[in-house]
Amino acid sequence: MATAKTIQKQKELLLGHLRNVPIVEMAIKRVGTSRATFYRWCQEDEEFKDSVEKAKVDGVEYINDISESQLISLIKEKKYQAIALWLKNNHIRFMSEEKKDLLNRTQKKIELNAQQKELLKEALAHFK
Repeated sequence: MATAKTIQKQKELLLGHLRNVPIVEMAIKRVGTSRATFYRWCQEDEEFKDSVEKAKVDGVEYINDISESQLISLIKEKKYQAIALWLKNNHIRFMSEEKKDLLNRTQKKIELNAQQKELLKEALAHFK
């Protein structure tokens, strides 16, 4: 039976792996923990469960950064598919009509009523 110190060390190792690659299967294999044990820890330890979710988010952001870096490298190498992917997702002239509509809807100016404006002023006054 593993000691509390050993279990804590395994949990920390798992979190570290999830921050690099946010895939549970890969993390548990690297640490040598079973899937059942991992999910039992999540169920029994709310703090660990929250840390797992944060580590996964950090891992996704890390992989996104690497992916963007690789995409930029491919664009610099004049790889057509990389250029097309970038433009399709980042330049309005190359976006689909659905994406343009979504972008326009999310960028529309929101009008506040008088009560909302007053609440916003009060909230911002706390930051002065």
